[in-house]
Amino acid sequence: MDSAQQLSFKVFHGPNLIVPFAAVIAEFKTSFSHPLPADTIKQFLSELARYPLHVSFTSEEVEFAYLVSELAMALQDLRGPSGLPARVDRLDGQVFRVSIGFFDMEVAASALQAGYGLAASVYARSAGGVVNTARINTLLKRVATLGLNHQPDKITRHMIRVARKHDIPVCQFSPGSNVWMYGHGAASYRFIRSVCQDESLIGVHLVRDKVHTHRLMHRLGFPSLEFGVVDTPHLAREVARQIGYPVVAKPTDSEGGLGVTVAIASDQELDTAFAFARSKSRIGMVQIEKFIHGDQHRLSVFGGKFKRATQLSAAHIVGDGVSTVEQLIKAENKRRIDEDAAVQSVLQLEIDSAMIEMLAKQGYGLNDSPPQNVRLQLRQISNIKAGGKLRDVTNLIHPDNIKMAEAIARILSLDGAGIDFITPDISICWRDIKCAILEVNSPPGLSTDYLAEKVILEKFPPGRNGRVPSILVIGEQLDLLNRIVERIQSAGLQVGRTDSSGTSIAGEQRFDRQPEWPARILALVLDPACEVLVTACSTGDVATYGLPHVRFDVALVAELDSVPEHIREFLRISVGQVIEPETTSTIDPHAWPAIAALVGRKERACTQR
Repeated sequence: MDSAQQLSFKVFHGPNLIVPFAAVIAEFKTSFSHPLPADTIKQFLSELARYPLHVSFTSEEVEFAYLVSELAMALQDLRGPSGLPARVDRLDGQVFRVSIGFFDMEVAASALQAGYGLAASVYARSAGGVVNTARINTLLKRVATLGLNHQPDKITRHMIRVARKHDIPVCQFSPGSNVWMYGHGAASYRFIRSVCQDESLIGVHLVRDKVHTHRLMHRLGFPSLEFGVVDTPHLAREVARQIGYPVVAKPTDSEGGLGVTVAIASDQELDTAFAFARSKSRIGMVQIEKFIHGDQHRLSVFGGKFKRATQLSAAHIVGDGVSTVEQLIKAENKRRIDEDAAVQSVLQLEIDSAMIEMLAKQGYGLNDSPPQNVRLQLRQISNIKAGGKLRDVTNLIHPDNIKMAEAIARILSLDGAGIDFITPDISICWRDIKCAILEVNSPPGLSTDYLAEKVILEKFPPGRNGRVPSILVIGEQLDLLNRIVERIQSAGLQVGRTDSSGTSIAGEQRFDRQPEWPARILALVLDPACEVLVTACSTGDVATYGLPHVRFDVALVAELDSVPEHIREFLRISVGQVIEPETTSTIDPHAWPAIAALVGRKERACTQR
């Protein structure tokens, strides 16, 4: 049966003779010759699959091979949209080929296998057959588990989308890790989410402890919070009386607003808040700090430079003198649907006991009508999960507040920092208003491609796409290869080289046994010592592997007429420039304009970095 077929796969790590992108490819023959209605497919999928699959069909009826492709891509995207390419080709009769782009080839192959099995089950169900749902969901669970461990998370997907938009190559630095490499060789950077290799371990260590952060801000002369760290209600009251009510109680070791109570005005309220904070702390320690009126702001610094300021306001309503509190909350929810759906950073407000209690503290109930312009807080904290709202205030921030943010990142040696700053007005200098640094975060966090672009362009400004110069020689022309390498080394650049004689960087050999060509190239571009890549292969290698990992700038083909036409055409499309030397034994590589230009480009890049 179709559902029992074991697919065979081909993997290409770059453009190839089948598709113009890195792909995992499956070929299969199927007896399912008729298309199914898209609505029927979606109904059966909801019945068969334990995991929600987000599929979108461009036509009302879908053929089997296209369903396999859509399902495989949806399974790859269980962690979120990847933007990877896919293609379906009919080879002969009912023989099809499905090619999908990938981050991890094991995940892609597993997604194709599960997608094929699920598509066959949908077709079998439509014909009234019995489907082994347990087997199907075992396949789906495998994909989901692999994807959780191997696929990029949300922040990394933002980074990858932006990198590819700017023609910057991306690959997983080590299989199964959350470290991703952007660029190749000496032109590359490695990131964990938005944290760059340039990040300071000392800075990261310091900002993990809020107490260290507050003490350091005080020592630096920046606005800091009065606070104390306690482990009993008695000590909490002592600290609160010393710094003066209102205060905030929070666990010293939690994130995301967990266990936080703000605007505590009395000993009785503090006892309750202390117990709540301590229950959310792994170590049982609670920080009592002075409450500062104002909105929380995130000042984002990337590459040591201020990039963006966002205001995070706690959920609130503003009276109009007519509407009741309940009506104002409904109106606020409608605004969130109409205005904020695109940014996907706000939640609908639900009236609960905590909200009613918060309103009561301000003297209002759900049926009361607050006067015009009176602001009522609905939640204690401004966290997004508590209904807080983000607003971009980059154009409003005072220049001295920018300088403060950059100085904090510089002193902590943080390449990227998110400085949480509370102030009633971001447009007023920090020296002229009651305000405070709440904490410093590394990484600063990313929620949109817009912010990811700030990170990527800081490392790869216009004109630099992270690619090292790359030269391909078709044919085993070792003498030619040697002279190319000598020419590049004479410019003081380190060459990553691989051919039938071995694999080396700056003359240092890699591998005791030579692996396949793609693995050898990958070993070179992963190494920041590689400033120029030079490699040789046969036309058979091109047919078998495509052009792995690298989009070559120059391909030198000694006897172009002897190369099959389909490979010649592929090289013309996939390589920057194809050159046929008149004679490979006498021509001087110093005179080749293409290679001279590449060497010059790399020399300039080395100077700029």
